Amino acid sequence: MTVFQDLDATALAAEIRAGRLSAEEAVLASIERIEQLDPALNAVVAVRFDEALAEVDAGLPDGPLTGVPTLVKSLGADVAGLPPPAAPGCGPTTCSTPTPSWSAATGGRAWWCSA
Repeated sequence: MTVFQDLDATALAAEIRAGRLSAEEAVLASIERIEQLDPALNAVVAVRFDEALAEVDAGLPDGPLTGVPTLVKSLGADVAGLPPPAAPGCGPTTCSTPTPSWSAATGGRAWWCSA
């Protein structure tokens, strides 16, 4: 199989649908890649690794990108359980601003389409 990071979202979804890669393997590979690259990039503000793995274990809804891990760029879109976009006092591991208990349509739709 092609190296995971060389696949775009549709190719990755096709690999998952064909059973050549599981959604769990895709999430674990994404976590590994983020942990490998983000210390130098400092691009990921908040992670939900445990939640993503739990969602895969619970079963994912059917859709064109089912099982494809997704990073959400927080441009004003709240995501339940994550710090609000550009909230004062928020960093990679701490946030003094309350996190929303619901997701904006863009954040929620991203989670519904993927892991």
